Amino acid sequence: MYAAEVARTDPDRVAFVMAETGEQLTFGEFDRCANRLAQLYRAQGIKEGDHVAHFLPNSLEALVASGAGERTGLQYTPIDFHLTADEAAYVINDSTARAVVTGDGVGAAELPARCPNVERWLFHAAPGAEPPAGYERYDDAVAAFPDTHVRDEKLEIGRA
Repeated sequence: MYAAEVARTDPDRVAFVMAETGEQLTFGEFDRCANRLAQLYRAQGIKEGDHVAHFLPNSLEALVASGAGERTGLQYTPIDFHLTADEAAYVINDSTARAVVTGDGVGAAELPARCPNVERWLFHAAPGAEPPAGYERYDDAVAAFPDTHVRDEKLEIGRA
C-alpha cells in the first residue's frame, strides 16, 4: 500500500524504526516530511525524470529523501555514505543530479566544489551546527514549503 494512503487513514502508525537508536517516524510524519522536500524540488524546477542524489547514512532522513523522490517521479541516487568525497563526487556528476541531500557524518564538505552542475545542496546539520560552505540547512530550506502533496504526485511506483 502507498505510504500516503496509510498516512491518511492511520497517521500515528509507526512507519520506520531505526534499530540502533530506536528513533521512529510515523506514517503521518513521513508523509509531511516527504511532501515538503517534494514541494522544494518542484519549486526548484526539478521535474519528473530529473535526477537528485542522497549522500546520507542509513537514517530516517534517507528514507524521507527517497520518499520525496518516489512521489515526484524523480530518478534518485542513494550514495553509500562510506564512499570518499572523490567517489561520491563521481557518482553525483555521473548521475547528473540537480540537487543533493547530505548531512553530518559523511565527507560532504568538498562536494560543491567538485560537482559544479548541482543546483542545490541541502545539509542535515545537528542542532546549533552550521552546514559547510555551499550548503543550505535542510530544515530551514524545507520549512518554507507546505506539507501537502505535489499536484502531479505519482500514486505508486511505476504508475502515473
